Amino acid sequence: MLSDGNKNNAEYTIGYYYTDANSVSGANVDNTYRVNTEDIDRIFSVNLYVANIKNNLYVQKLDETGNPVSVDSSEKAATFALYNASDVTINNDGSYTITPNAQAIQTQQTSNMSTPLPLVGGAQFTEIPVGKYYLIETVAPNGYKATSKAVHVIVDNTGVYADAGDANDEITVRRGVGSTVRSMLQFAADDDVDSTLHDIKTELVAGNYNGSTLNWNGWDDDDTNDLHLQYENSGKVLDYGPYDPEQSPYFDVDSGWSKVLVRQCMNHDNENSNANKTDLQNQDLTNLFSGTVTVRVENQSIGSLTISKTVVDNTGDESNDDDKFEFKIEQTSEEDRINGSYASEKNGQVSENIVFKNGIATISLGDKDSIKIMGLPNGVVFKVTETLNKKYTTSNVVNSGTKDEDNIAENLTISNQTGATVEFTNTYEPTATFAFEKTDSSSEPQPLSGASFGIYELVCTDQSHEHEKEEIVVDENGNITDVTNGQISCWNLIKTATSDSSGVVDLGSLKTTSEYRLVEYKAPGGYVLPSGQWYVEYDNRFEVTGSTNASGTSAFEEIDNSGKIGINYRVRNYKPGELPLTGSKGITLFLLVGSSLMLLGGIIYIFRRKRSVI
Repeated sequence: MLSDGNKNNAEYTIGYYYTDANSVSGANVDNTYRVNTEDIDRIFSVNLYVANIKNNLYVQKLDETGNPVSVDSSEKAATFALYNASDVTINNDGSYTITPNAQAIQTQQTSNMSTPLPLVGGAQFTEIPVGKYYLIETVAPNGYKATSKAVHVIVDNTGVYADAGDANDEITVRRGVGSTVRSMLQFAADDDVDSTLHDIKTELVAGNYNGSTLNWNGWDDDDTNDLHLQYENSGKVLDYGPYDPEQSPYFDVDSGWSKVLVRQCMNHDNENSNANKTDLQNQDLTNLFSGTVTVRVENQSIGSLTISKTVVDNTGDESNDDDKFEFKIEQTSEEDRINGSYASEKNGQVSENIVFKNGIATISLGDKDSIKIMGLPNGVVFKVTETLNKKYTTSNVVNSGTKDEDNIAENLTISNQTGATVEFTNTYEPTATFAFEKTDSSSEPQPLSGASFGIYELVCTDQSHEHEKEEIVVDENGNITDVTNGQISCWNLIKTATSDSSGVVDLGSLKTTSEYRLVEYKAPGGYVLPSGQWYVEYDNRFEVTGSTNASGTSAFEEIDNSGKIGINYRVRNYKPGELPLTGSKGITLFLLVGSSLMLLGGIIYIFRRKRSVI
């Protein structure tokens, strides 16, 4: 480089050449000629474009669920400082110590940025000199705990780099291609002159820091890792946006050092009717782009309760998409009942206050909704109950623990160090109703009331079990007490029902994907219980497919349900001596024959006795 004193004395020589070649790369000594300008009186000038890429670093504040912390008031702002690395000591436990009286080279406060990058809860450090630094959160937003991590940042002649640290450590780095240098915009525009840089592809590579310099991996041959970008498309961030509108324009990095490499892309020329490109092959174009580096810092909220909802529906039934779910939040600890309004955020945005009255509040959530209630007193314990919806099965996970198949989440303790969380999941289960008619055994069946049934779901998936041979033993209320030839854990009581005055037994809605066992555990007065149990499965409707003891269990008869909508079956109860056997009409005939034989035997006995006396 010339010294400042000699720069004004610099001289330049300009030459003009004519070539028959179709491109600059095809020009050679045989087809290219210098234009003789000695006899031409001209004044020559040239514009030299020297790129001055600024070394900028962005930071964004996130909550523990990964949502940006919106700065709707000054209390919601976080403060970050950039210190020279020589002024910061990283301790063995990952924490840091700042040298006494050390001064930050820059300090920035987060805001809801719109330029140059749109960042909710973001801040920008500008024109950072070449050097090594640590980014430190000095003030957390109100209701959050500042991270204990210091982020290593290196700025060199090729750009800005940040270490994402270890996986799942509150720090991630988001990298983008940034803007092209202004002198190259003429090659990015979609026109009929030169669109060499209109389409590019980028690839994320990892690097390592050896204590003095950064060393980077090269471009690999796996194109599936590439992100294809176009100039000025609808999804652009700064200059370029993803070719696939479903893709993010960024790479998110959870650990270590990272860099984005850039090459020309020739894959999408058919999308550009004005394509007029010079094929740059595999030439590295990284230095023609500014790049963006955003350090994303998660904060753990304090004194908060977060309730989230996820709906799982693999049936494609769109009628469930707008379902809402009601929750009751109830204080269960012995402290004074909380009352009043508490600030909340719904899906990362400031929402209406949640009002507690005598320790109780209610909320409503839909699929993928999450609400955080902040400023709750430390040590208060809550129970959250979701109102049951018959279409769904409900489970919950408290504080990222184990899954509980229940609609009630308990022992949610508010701490000033961490927020209590509960994640509710509702799984849509298609259901259908199952009902039938209970009658006596007469030729013109009459309805019987007072017959009690239980329907039991098979919940075991062990293929080695022979469930068809099992008999469920129940008490007088239909509760399972034992399973003959099986295990109690394989069966679950779903519902009990008793026949009404019209003989109808209504077992309500049942999941169509399960197998069931139907048990009659109480017969009407004067009638006997069957000695077997029925198998029930769904095939366009619930059907009784057999029984555990056909000889002692009355058959389900299909009937015309025109009189009673939804009633497709009839099952009979028999009085003692009437219970039919398989393929027979009953045991009455056998009883009559037996009685006759006994009577005949008695007569013969008396006759022989009289003869012996005479």
